[in-house]
Amino acid sequence: MQLNLINEATKTFRHGIHPGDYKELTSHMPIERMPFMDEIVLPLSQHLGSPSRPTIKAGDKVYRGQLIGE
Repeated sequence: MQLNLINEATKTFRHGIHPGDYKELTSHMPIERMPFMDEIVLPLSQHLGSPSRPTIKAGDKVYRGQLIGE
């Protein structure tokens, strides 16, 4: 494995650092499906704008695709 910090073929802007993706480390491994977590913490304030208002209460069971904040 060669450590090449600047890859000329993928330069998108000048003077940036472009580390290699090292795909050879895992390219021979099968893709795996990750199990669902029993509990997920999801912050409703994720950017500089105003935070979302929760539409559910802490501890509620939430289903995939369900609206949790507005």
